[in-house]
Amino acid sequence: MNTKIFSCLAAAALALGFSACSDDDWNPKTSKEGQLSLKSMALEVVDAQKDIETKKGRASADDTSSFLVEIYDAQGALAYNWTYSSMPEIVTLPVGDYSVKAYSHKVQKAEWEGRYYEGSRSFKIENNKITEIEPVVCKFANIAVSIKFDDKLKEAMADDAKVTVIANDEGSLEYGKNETRTGYFQYVDASMTLIANFTGKVQGYDEEIRVPLTDIEAGQHRIITFTLKKGDSTVPGESGTISPDQGFNVDYTMEKVDIDGNVTVEEDPADNVVDRPGHEDPKEEPDEPDKPNPPVDPSDDPEKYIQVKSGDVHFADEDSTPNPVVAGNNYVVNIHSEKGVKNLLVKIESTSASFIQSVGELMPTEFDLANPDTAEYPELGDALASIGLKVKGDVLGQTDVPFDITGLVPLLAGFPGTHTFSITVVDAAGNKVSKTIEFQS
Repeated sequence: MNTKIFSCLAAAALALGFSACSDDDWNPKTSKEGQLSLKSMALEVVDAQKDIETKKGRASADDTSSFLVEIYDAQGALAYNWTYSSMPEIVTLPVGDYSVKAYSHKVQKAEWEGRYYEGSRSFKIENNKITEIEPVVCKFANIAVSIKFDDKLKEAMADDAKVTVIANDEGSLEYGKNETRTGYFQYVDASMTLIANFTGKVQGYDEEIRVPLTDIEAGQHRIITFTLKKGDSTVPGESGTISPDQGFNVDYTMEKVDIDGNVTVEEDPADNVVDRPGHEDPKEEPDEPDKPNPPVDPSDDPEKYIQVKSGDVHFADEDSTPNPVVAGNNYVVNIHSEKGVKNLLVKIESTSASFIQSVGELMPTEFDLANPDTAEYPELGDALASIGLKVKGDVLGQTDVPFDITGLVPLLAGFPGTHTFSITVVDAAGNKVSKTIEFQS
């Protein structure tokens, strides 16, 4: 907190310093002026989905009177602002370049039924001339997220089961089993994050699914449908925590509607893979009985889809000699998963009891870097990230993930013995590849 306060004070002092130093360079504004005619400026609202609803305090395509209109100069300073209905017919402005921005309302980080529209247009003011503005086209500009549950899942869900959608770790909305409203989230920039977390009991078992939404663009509508499906208890993390006795799990599909109204169905990638454990399609009898059906990818060769390699260490199945612990060396394993990582499971073992005891005092010796936080260790992800490991969104759904233990290996030198790191990569299709790294200290 003190650091933050100090930074703010320093920034303020710096700003004041610049202001003081700039007095000698100040030039008075030009006296040349022109006029901007707003009488004929029209607002055109474009919505390809054709599902605009009139909402209290929100403008619809049929009502632009409450839209906010702002005039900015070339430096981004606000010159004028009004509602569209109160806008004057003409205003006077100094000569220069300007832009007009129109938008439906003050966008929120997250809000129910808060469909946001925005548009802008540039114009130039010339000396002693009247400038006319062409229509400003306003388009849907935040992100809509709808959550649906199929009837079977609704029956199996506890009343407190929910999906929490989080945008940029700031705006969030909770969708209960009977929530039918659409949530809207502010679009920040191309690097924004959007996560949907399903949590709660299903058929009496704790279920947790983290669904990252990728390729986010302003104006999209994401529709995520959660369903109850038959699973396989032998596949770790298959779209959720599987009921060990009944083999049920929660799965999902996703529709993406872009700003132009184009619809893309993005099913759980695993559902598109034939012979996914628990999701097998019935085999048709081959036309020629003496030629059986060929093996179906990816179950025939998991390493065709997942590669685990390293130029810094060798794996136990390649060389049984443990890796030495050398201060200053890099220890990075590069993971490539063609279908995206669903789980990155890590298990730490050692012949040194004191090492295992020391680790156990800080964190578990088995964890999933894709979904590290648990009820027992709710902040495990932050702890693992602090020692250089990639966690959560940097792992889940990613095709390339570094498993970097450069900062951890030198600590082994203080505990004589053989130390083992076992890593298991599971992709969205159920492929699984395991590797073991041994160190001697």
